[in-house]
Amino acid sequence: MNFHCYSDPPCDGKLRWPELVGATIAKAKAKILKDHPDPSLKFFIVRPNMVSRGDYCCNRVQLSVNWSGIVISEPVIG
Repeated sequence: MNFHCYSDPPCDGKLRWPELVGATIAKAKAKILKDHPDPSLKFFIVRPNMVSRGDYCCNRVQLSVNWSGIVISEPVIG
């Protein structure tokens, strides 16, 4: 996968989506792309027992989901 991380804070636009806890992956992605229409935005899906990334990128959203594909924590840019 070709991914260029840019992380010069502050990041522009909406950065958090607490309202998406309980949503499906597809619904979460659609809402985030509507609110934060950055063409370089990438989603990283983190399932239970997976290690999340430790670096920070303004063009990445981490979606923590359960095994059913439901968002279990607030999606945030980073």
